Amino acid sequence: TCNTKAKGFIGMYLNLESLIVGDNDDDSDDSDDDDSDDSGDDDSDESGDDADDVEVIWESLQSMTLKHQGANMQWRRRSSLAVTMEDTSPDKLLCSTLINDALIKGMSDTDLLLFAERFPHLLGQQDDHGRFPVHMACASGGSSDFISKCVGLYPGTAAAQDQDGKTPFHILCESYAAGYDASTPKSIIEKRMTSILWVLYRQAPAAITEEDNFGVDAVEYALEASLSMSFLRLVQDMVARVHENNAKKKAHRKSMQARRQIQRRQSPEAAYIA
Repeated sequence: TCNTKAKGFIGMYLNLESLIVGDNDDDSDDSDDDDSDDSGDDDSDESGDDADDVEVIWESLQSMTLKHQGANMQWRRRSSLAVTMEDTSPDKLLCSTLINDALIKGMSDTDLLLFAERFPHLLGQQDDHGRFPVHMACASGGSSDFISKCVGLYPGTAAAQDQDGKTPFHILCESYAAGYDASTPKSIIEKRMTSILWVLYRQAPAAITEEDNFGVDAVEYALEASLSMSFLRLVQDMVARVHENNAKKKAHRKSMQARRQIQRRQSPEAAYIA
């Protein structure tokens, strides 16, 4: 039954994909009006093809493994984001594996947003590595619109940590630029990163100060990625603002505690006891 559910889900995705493709084929459809009498026979053939497609995609998803580029790449102390599909049980595939794979394979932003609109629950599901789609979007050059959709529907994902303790802030600074080829100007990449940084910061400002399991924060990852000084200063300013607000809250709490102690000492009950 789990296999049937998973295949049914993939079938729904294929139907969605066919709708997207169909929008681009309107002109060719208009030219085929004379062949409408044969549509009944074609429908049965197409339904069979869809079933075959579901089987093919199911098999390919089960055997798929996404790894680092370069077979001889050695593991570093803090490795870049890697995605594997070692556990390909249907329940796992029904979570975020499909949309994470779509992100890594470079599905267009329009299609991603349409996919998220059709299956919004996927944006709040973790994969085997504790990563939400917002993590994967930050790792693979996703758009600010899609990331805004993710954290808008599931605000907690903006601060969520994966199994390595990395939040979307860490992954944005460490891996976002790697989602683009060398021909894309660095200024354009960092402009998009800045938009995403603000989206995440508005949802979970305190998360930008978090350290991952290796004791590294977003500022350090931005330094390691050789990002521009303007972007680095923005990250540092955001971190400083969080620390400043935390210091103000701490000072306010101390002030309130001292005020309550004074009020208790000056109360009639305290005077009577004395």
